[in-house]
Amino acid sequence: IAAGIYFRNIFGDKFRRKAGEGVQNSALNYGYAILTSKVARVIAGRGLVPYIGIHHRNEYNQFNLASDLVEIFRPIVDYYVAKYLQECSYFAKEDRVELLNLLNAKIIYCGRKEYLSNCIDKFIDIIINYFETGQEIEDKIPSIKGLELYEL
Repeated sequence: IAAGIYFRNIFGDKFRRKAGEGVQNSALNYGYAILTSKVARVIAGRGLVPYIGIHHRNEYNQFNLASDLVEIFRPIVDYYVAKYLQECSYFAKEDRVELLNLLNAKIIYCGRKEYLSNCIDKFIDIIINYFETGQEIEDKIPSIKGLELYEL
């Protein structure tokens, strides 16, 4: 229910989050796949097992942990799609390139402007530290308030 309210507030009352319905859904899926892929590469590179998730436990999903950890970064894709692809009637190659390029966008993270790609690396390190030490995570949530897109 919360997701429905969230997406209707961003994309309008008629918007439904269904696969294969509209440019915005395709763009969201594509953007989320890019972020999930980046998170999966980082967690595998740090020695974690990507298919053992925290909340995601789908036996057919080989990236359950990546699906858990990507959640914090999904609003960046939501924001981009809502701002730049809201009125599109076709999901063009240029749109896909720009979604891939979101990894080069700068966001506010830990009080500093950082590239999204670097933020993902740092966030995963913080999560690993939490797994190992139980040290609380505070003020480690990225902010899109200062979002700067990288121009190709």
